[in-house]
Amino acid sequence: NDLMMGDNRHFLKIIGGGFFIILGLVHVLKKKSLFLSKDNLTKPLALSASNYVMTALKGFMINAVNPGVLFYWLTIMSLLPTDTTLGLSKTQVLLICIIIILITFFSLDVLKIVLAKKLKEILTAQWMYMINLVLGIILLVFGTLFLFQGIFAFLK
Repeated sequence: NDLMMGDNRHFLKIIGGGFFIILGLVHVLKKKSLFLSKDNLTKPLALSASNYVMTALKGFMINAVNPGVLFYWLTIMSLLPTDTTLGLSKTQVLLICIIIILITFFSLDVLKIVLAKKLKEILTAQWMYMINLVLGIILLVFGTLFLFQGIFAFLK
């Protein structure tokens, strides 16, 4: 929070804007042939999970480095009730909150799996290309906006 309120926040906008522009260019310039090759159109994508331990470990590591998950955990842990009006100890409150967090994440992951299976039937290579293009343009627009805001704030 102090970083955005300080004198150097224009540098953060310049760096963030540049990063968005690079990501946008990668999305926009991605070749259509990668999405519409004959292999993508004729063969369905086959996912194999022969080693369940490695699959679970990969999923755990992806969630461990996900900033959204980290932010969620830190937010929930900082909002824990400090008074124990229900007669529970702080350890019991902490345990209940961790269980609620795990149930929430597990439920959302199951929901994402169900929705992904339904979406797999609808989403074609052409749709993937169009979504990638639109997301790239959005990133370019916001990246340019942030970059100019940072440069103008720096020059003032």
